[in-house]
Amino acid sequence: MANDGQGSSILCTASIPGFDPTTRDLTLISHHLLSSPHSIAASFHPSYRLLLERPPEAPYQSAESAEVPGGRRRKRRKLDPELALPADWASEREKESKLSTADRETRYHHSGIEQALVSALQAVRDEWGGRSATGWIGDVNETVHWAKKQDAEETAEIDWVGAQNEAKQMELGEREPLRLVEGSEDCKLLAGLLGRVVFAPRNSFKPLEVTVDSPGPEKEPVKATLVLPPSSAFLLSDFSTWSAPSSSLASTGSENGGWDLLLLDPPWPNASANRAAAYDTFDAYDLWKLDVKAILGDKRCLIAVWLTNKVKFRRLVSEKLFPAWGVKETSAEWYWIKVSAGKDGEGGGEPMWKMDGVHRKCYEGLVLGYYNPTGDPLPPLPREKIFISTPLGHSRKPVIFGPWLHVSPPSPGKHLTFCAYADLLRPFLPNPSSRPPNVLELFARTALAGPKHSSSFDDSKGYPERRGVWLSVGNEAVKFNVLHSVSGAKGWLKEPRIGGEIV
Repeated sequence: MANDGQGSSILCTASIPGFDPTTRDLTLISHHLLSSPHSIAASFHPSYRLLLERPPEAPYQSAESAEVPGGRRRKRRKLDPELALPADWASEREKESKLSTADRETRYHHSGIEQALVSALQAVRDEWGGRSATGWIGDVNETVHWAKKQDAEETAEIDWVGAQNEAKQMELGEREPLRLVEGSEDCKLLAGLLGRVVFAPRNSFKPLEVTVDSPGPEKEPVKATLVLPPSSAFLLSDFSTWSAPSSSLASTGSENGGWDLLLLDPPWPNASANRAAAYDTFDAYDLWKLDVKAILGDKRCLIAVWLTNKVKFRRLVSEKLFPAWGVKETSAEWYWIKVSAGKDGEGGGEPMWKMDGVHRKCYEGLVLGYYNPTGDPLPPLPREKIFISTPLGHSRKPVIFGPWLHVSPPSPGKHLTFCAYADLLRPFLPNPSSRPPNVLELFARTALAGPKHSSSFDDSKGYPERRGVWLSVGNEAVKFNVLHSVSGAKGWLKEPRIGGEIV
């Protein structure tokens, strides 16, 4: 099933036969092609465009496939082992003997999922193949402004982490939440926003002017505009404060009926992040300090954690942290495959790295499990779900829990119609749908729109305007909400002029 890529962030869904180990039945497993830009743009008013770098048109060249000494021998051995020389086999045995235990475990894990990844990618390619007019990213002409080199050079980015470091020395203590009012013009010092939950209005977009003190005595303060979607909220704070009652994570959840989804994207230590200097990493074992039970309370919650491909982090989450957090067992691990975009509607859809690459993988994992203090039955999670999209930049993920799932009322002779915004997680929320869901995202870098209620189209009940809260927490929680300004701060959103031109 596919659509034209306009509006919806689910471009294509392909279903293939599979085995459900939970029910021990044969079933159809759905895999999806997503438009990463549309998944984010769904939270913002159409008058704004995302400022993004163009996704790669072709796969990256992996180190092991480059023309290096011995490369032809390796290729010859893979194509036909009978052609390999004794020296080739000796070299291979020596390489195998030097593999660490982690490397062997990573290879073993990959061999167990490779066929599922290949099958899902091929099924999606077959389903989407004849619809290449919009490429593998969807029709984003009205959604994205592709960044140019001067966009990155003309302005400076706000140093969110540096502001947090300064805040640590200020001993802010407990701070009351700040609720922004619809229609008012707000201008705040960044220092006044640190360490407190800031709520946007429930049903309107809110621009918030922020002034950042310049570190140099001769420089003028930097001004930035944050574009806050409806019912979004953010908390600019350091990881070390999240478990404290003063962080308001637990109280914000309880005031709104409880958290339905806890989403974490930890900045796992890795060489790629260090080289790119895209974000600060941390000690992964600090996650032990996160008091998930105190944050979630007595409400059931779906927990989803993004992973790198290091097997030790997978073990840490599934075997150590999940049991400590009250997740009885790891229910599922889904995978996101990153593919090339192609050019002018041609090509694309190839894994960004070779599927069997040694040093780099073209996919990332998402481990899911239920926090279930009540012990009640919960909907089973698909153990194999794979979604595919072009990458968005270093470590930036597609949004797989959409802000709304539009349901149009049936007319005579017609069925309900849906506009799907990558709500891959919504069907598996553990709580009844009597209210809109609430999302708590930790290590966030974008404040997103609160999810709408999706079970009714009755305007008289006000459901289309009912929203839950999406609370984005981190020391860069609103990094990608900054409106780009030549005279102010570097941003990731652009606003069109009245004539339609992009500023």
